[in-house]
Amino acid sequence: MHEELSKRWSLLPSGAEDSVFQLFDNTHPLRFYIGKSVETHRVLMLVLGTCPPKVKGMRAINIKSYSREDASWALVLTLQNPVLDPMFSLLCADLISFSNKNFITEDEALASVLRRLSYWRLLLERESLNLLSESEIRGLYGELLFLERLFDKLGVNAALKSWVGPFDAPQDFQADECFWEIKTIRPSASNVLISSEFQLQVCKSPIYLVVIELIEALNLDDINSLSINSLVDNIRSTLWADIEAFDLFEERLSHTGYSPRSEYDEFKYRVGETSTYEVVEGFPCITSEMLATGVGKVRYEIEISECKKYLINSTNNI
Repeated sequence: MHEELSKRWSLLPSGAEDSVFQLFDNTHPLRFYIGKSVETHRVLMLVLGTCPPKVKGMRAINIKSYSREDASWALVLTLQNPVLDPMFSLLCADLISFSNKNFITEDEALASVLRRLSYWRLLLERESLNLLSESEIRGLYGELLFLERLFDKLGVNAALKSWVGPFDAPQDFQADECFWEIKTIRPSASNVLISSEFQLQVCKSPIYLVVIELIEALNLDDINSLSINSLVDNIRSTLWADIEAFDLFEERLSHTGYSPRSEYDEFKYRVGETSTYEVVEGFPCITSEMLATGVGKVRYEIEISECKKYLINSTNNI
């Protein structure tokens, strides 16, 4: 959709004495208008029946609301820097898509827009709008898959709070009873990469290494595979009715550098074998106690075949 938005903005007349607006979609439950200001800045306007809550502006985007002559109200987003046109298109497309649901009232639809604005503010404050690499996509995909499984084991809110990987914790998930480190591999992989000497270092709680095989779809029509965009949407649908859980998820997701990019639809995966290993004495790993003073930031690989005797078959561990 962001490409359609960009095209329609480019077709709007420039140099007018007043701002120019065009209804984006008359079938949408909210009245979104795309426009250009007198200074030819791109604008997204949402027309509402009641006064919207005050919304804080964000990096390079001015946000204001005002009453209109017909007694309606407008929430207006204006891009201040044309260099960020592609980013603004992504943001506006996301707001429009996210609020295009079967809401009962305008207030519910508006609440979805305000949630997304909060999410984008976090992204922009972190300047996290670069594309993730395929390796980063696979890594995040694995964490999201595991997060879904933890919902049943720990409960939704506890599972979300345990997801600490986005905050640069040594392990991806840290619960009271144990920690989990998630790795994804290709079907032909014989090794997993460990990114530090602390990742598999047992301290106060047991650590489990979860290795998820991700098989890339041969074509994008494969109904048994999902893109990371679809996986994120599925989790959002699960959490939609729980505001606290939804906000916890969005906060963590924003710290991963993920944003809803159409480019990510080119990568679709299905899940192959998932193996869980208990990291105990003798497990093939490097920890900080093994290193000489002054040595750190160690990256190394583990041969999966050497971990077989630590494989857990119990359904009590994921």
